[in-house]
Amino acid sequence: QHCFDSSSPAYKRIQHLAITRSAYPALRFGRQYLRPVSYLGLPFRVYSGGEIIAWSRILDDEEIVIVLNPHGSEKRGGNVLVDASLNPEGGTMTVVASSEQAGTSGYAGINQAGSVKPVNLTQTGIHFIEARDVGPSEIIVLVNRYQV
Repeated sequence: QHCFDSSSPAYKRIQHLAITRSAYPALRFGRQYLRPVSYLGLPFRVYSGGEIIAWSRILDDEEIVIVLNPHGSEKRGGNVLVDASLNPEGGTMTVVASSEQAGTSGYAGINQAGSVKPVNLTQTGIHFIEARDVGPSEIIVLVNRYQV
C-alpha cells in the first residue's frame, strides 16, 4: 500500500501522464528530438527564460510532441516545429494528454484531450503546430496518428 494521496491534483497529473506513456510505444522507444519554438513573431529556436519547451518522440511514422510550460505562474504558448515528412500541411495532431485537465476539476481550456491542432506551414516551409494557453507548470502531449 502506498502512502500517496491519490485524490491530489499532483497525483492525478502524474498518473495521467504515466497512463499516456504506457499507451504509446513512441513515448517509450521513439527517437527524441528537441523542437525549436517560435513565439511573438520571433524565429524558431530553443528559448530559455520560462518560455515553452517542446520535444518529439518519433517511432516509425508516429510523431508525439510533448509541450511543457516551465513558467510557474503564467500561461505560455508558441508555434512548435514538427517533422515535415510525417506531418504534411493540412494534417493534424491530437491532444492525448493534458496534465492541467487531469488535475483540474471542470477544466474547460483549449488543450483538452481529443482536441485537434492543425499542421501549418510558414512561408519558408517550416511545418508547425500552435500550442497556446499551456497552463503554468503543465504539459500537453499530442500525436499525429491518433487512434481511439
